[in-house]
Amino acid sequence: MLKLIGGILVAGSGVGLAVSMIGEIRQHLQRLYEIRQLLLNISGEEALALLPMEHILDKPGLTKDAALQKVCREIAESLAAKKEGSGSEIWREAFWKNQKELGLHAAELEITANAGTAFFGRNIKENEKMLSFYLERLDFVIGQERKEQREKQKVAGTVSVIGGMMLVILLI
Repeated sequence: MLKLIGGILVAGSGVGLAVSMIGEIRQHLQRLYEIRQLLLNISGEEALALLPMEHILDKPGLTKDAALQKVCREIAESLAAKKEGSGSEIWREAFWKNQKELGLHAAELEITANAGTAFFGRNIKENEKMLSFYLERLDFVIGQERKEQREKQKVAGTVSVIGGMMLVILLI
């Protein structure tokens, strides 16, 4: 009886691990979409509202993602406090500082961290070109991630469930 209960628990944990891993993969792709939307929202607010960047980044409705809201708030506070360094350097430091919380890969983080140059350039035309460049790079990364997402989900699900079943067999 105890072996049966233990086997059920181990098999259930294998399925739970598979569901958790698939959720993390899906959440990662969703975060990339949120970053893309954040960049577009900032650009739109910058063009329409003509407010200083610290006011734009401090708006609560800029993004739905809590981690991105935190990063934007940190950047806004640093800009408002007139810390040393340019706005793009402050942007970059904030994203690198919160790397773990954002859960981005190195290439994705590099694109996002450098995207701040699109908001702190010399003129509007230069900013638009830079934003277009970084959005294009981010779209490429999102496309690659979408292609890999299904395969990763299948592998994660299969390995977790089969690993759980193998452990059950070993315990019996």
